[in-house]
Amino acid sequence: MKKALQSIWTAIDRFFFQTAYTPGALAFFRISIALFALVQMAAIYPDLLNIYGKFGFVRTEISQIVLDGFLPRVNWFSEWVAPWGIDERASVHLLFWIHTVLAITLALGFMSRLSAALLWFVHLMFFNTASIFAYGADYFLTISLFYCVLLPVGLNYSLDQRIWKRPIRLTAGAHFSIRVLQVHMCIVYFMAGFCKTLGHQWFNGEAIWRAVMLPYFKQFDMGFLADYGGILMVLGWGVIVLEIAYPVFMSWKKTRFLWLIGTMAMHVGIAIFMGLYLFAAIMMILNTAAFGWPYLRDLLLKVQAFFGRKPWATTTAVQTATS
Repeated sequence: MKKALQSIWTAIDRFFFQTAYTPGALAFFRISIALFALVQMAAIYPDLLNIYGKFGFVRTEISQIVLDGFLPRVNWFSEWVAPWGIDERASVHLLFWIHTVLAITLALGFMSRLSAALLWFVHLMFFNTASIFAYGADYFLTISLFYCVLLPVGLNYSLDQRIWKRPIRLTAGAHFSIRVLQVHMCIVYFMAGFCKTLGHQWFNGEAIWRAVMLPYFKQFDMGFLADYGGILMVLGWGVIVLEIAYPVFMSWKKTRFLWLIGTMAMHVGIAIFMGLYLFAAIMMILNTAAFGWPYLRDLLLKVQAFFGRKPWATTTAVQTATS
């Protein structure tokens, strides 16, 4: 029994800690998530006051009914700056620009952990206040920013590294961080696929039909698919298999690239045919950070070599996280 427990512990320790992994993947994660936060807020800026504030689509008094008292919200900031003569409209714009500055400092890796913590808190203010409008992209951004607080995302390729003159390092801590992302993504996709098996809509293609034809998703006239029910069924089954088998085939090195391409293609389809560009983008970022960074890194190095430039990453002997 003792030997069995020791073997299990050794396997867990080797899986999470004993392989050095380049923090370049975490730098990609930090920069991409920060830029995503910028783009998302820029997308809603024209409707900023329609979403937040007492004159928005949903009045502040109503939106707060569904919130627990301890959850941060925009009106906290509005009440805090009110004594300085800043009205609610101006305070919403001010908080928007604070969010923008923090996203930029996180992308640059300046005081990375503090920037991530503050950006996460400001994001929660916006997220909670407009929770009635939130969807998958908002939830995954919240999770990703929380990871930026906990994980060493500013270790390399950051202003923090340059200021403190730290060399590029291979660390077990970075490897553990990538493992956390990988396990999380495996759980996300497996549960998404499993939940799809609880009904019949994905097996008979109805879910695919709804996804491309409902008015709030419809991007193109896909009515011709009504005559090709087999295609809808194949797509529905394909999504289920892709998601349920994600933990297995993304963990197996020989099939990882193929499954990664399939997952990326699914999200490209979501962006094109459902118009969920932000959701597709953040899922592609998470997949790349968790499993796809070695492939992207090799591609970038080949492009640089083609143009005769010195590689930006000096650590070439990098292991993939699940090799």
